[in-house]
Amino acid sequence: MSLRTNSLFFSYTPKNKDKIYAIRDINIDIPLDKTTAIVGKTGSGKSTLIQTFNALLLPTEGSVEVANFVVTNNRRKNKANKDLRKYIGIVFQFPEYQLFEETVLTDVKFGPKNFGDSDEVATKKAKVALSMLGIDESYYERSPFELSGGERRKVALAGILAIDPDIIIFDEPTAGLDNKSVDELLDIFTNLRKIGKTIIVVTHDMNLVYDFCENVVVLENGQVVYQGSPKSLFSCNSQLFSLNLPNIVKIIYEISKYNSNISNSNIKTLEEAIQFIKEVKK
Repeated sequence: MSLRTNSLFFSYTPKNKDKIYAIRDINIDIPLDKTTAIVGKTGSGKSTLIQTFNALLLPTEGSVEVANFVVTNNRRKNKANKDLRKYIGIVFQFPEYQLFEETVLTDVKFGPKNFGDSDEVATKKAKVALSMLGIDESYYERSPFELSGGERRKVALAGILAIDPDIIIFDEPTAGLDNKSVDELLDIFTNLRKIGKTIIVVTHDMNLVYDFCENVVVLENGQVVYQGSPKSLFSCNSQLFSLNLPNIVKIIYEISKYNSNISNSNIKTLEEAIQFIKEVKK
């Protein structure tokens, strides 16, 4: 199963004669059994693209297909949009966009209640979601806006988890986080994958792409210029798309100056690179 786009176009000014497209002729096939990164420079169309996935934005032309859902610009045919948003949840870069209730618990249980759960059932789902993210009862009655940035991000994610979507999209999840918080986030991602969730991340963090993702889509000026594995991208193509290199790839490149047999096929982690350097020094 996959999430597929078919000749997808989107313009924020669709009625203008000379409309400008934010994304153009997007044809991608995102496998749901892999973690996918969507990358590209600021303004390349990443955020626009992901909002078409669950019909927050309707295509100007073309369609999005996933499971039994089809998103087009025909509003009459998009009656299942609410169900689609239960199937695909988006955690935006700025959690303030998703937090609006007076307390953490009421905020997280808003989603399940909005989809028809009773207050009792919604409360249980909210508590389970918060527990998954290490947020205990001492936070339940606190205002989300009194929390740290990392804590707010967890509450926003809990609000999505409480809905129990099959696909979770993260928009710049590591932006502004310190190393410890990034490690915690990766642990959360790993646990979500273990319970069968599909993860799609929009990011400028190439270390995250290299270390965690199995598939990557590169956008440039609203169009797809690459889709494939991160390792293939960073071995030969990334500089063509003005992408930064992951730290480990930079290290491998420097090591390869002294040993031409070294590549990212035999050194995949920082630990392996350190071990190689130690052996060379011996």
